[in-house]
Amino acid sequence: MSGVCIRIHNGDKSIVAHVINKLPDADRGPGDLDVTGPVWRTLMTIPPGQLFDVKWEVVDCPDVSGPLVYKWKDGSSQYWAGIEIRNHNKPVVSVTVNGIKGPRKMFHDFVSDSGFGSAGQFTVVTTFSDGISITDYNVLLRSGAEVQGSASQDSVSSQPQPQPQPQPTAAPTGGAPGPAPTGDAPQPAPTAAPTAAPTSTPTLTRLPGGVCKLRTTSTVTVTVTLA
Repeated sequence: MSGVCIRIHNGDKSIVAHVINKLPDADRGPGDLDVTGPVWRTLMTIPPGQLFDVKWEVVDCPDVSGPLVYKWKDGSSQYWAGIEIRNHNKPVVSVTVNGIKGPRKMFHDFVSDSGFGSAGQFTVVTTFSDGISITDYNVLLRSGAEVQGSASQDSVSSQPQPQPQPQPTAAPTGGAPGPAPTGDAPQPAPTAAPTAAPTSTPTLTRLPGGVCKLRTTSTVTVTVTLA
């Protein structure tokens, strides 16, 4: 679940934080969180430690504008490469680079152990949780650097979807007229009205205590481990 924003609740206090990586501890339960100092201080008035009965839900990341940003992992080349998607407001579901789909690793990066090809510029397709995909062309591979894309989630989601157009029917030419039709003219089959896809309602999840390290949407300081 790295790369998403969540709202954490503790009683009447809450804060939106950005999940930056998955913790490797095998004994952590699903939904456990480790948080940074700013997050803890917003939710609690006691010194950092372990906190139970916290609730959280996935939300859109606030204050996101402009095109996607692609952060290449250090050491990326034609033989091995990793890419992280930044500056997005909805969770990333999948990433393909030049048609190669890299699995998500711990730090919200998508890695291909054999690289994404030898081309100097790449086509990156990012699919989000709402089903919308963004395709950026000519993305340069720059090891350890950020590369700005050309499209944003807002610009793509606001574009109207093309509607299918009816095909024209050619009128018969020449020849003798056929016999007059008998009986009732055939009626077109009724078309079912499209129904809106159901939208999922975020569910608050109870946390027993510490699986993703978090950072606030503002400046990140020292990481405080809760367990």
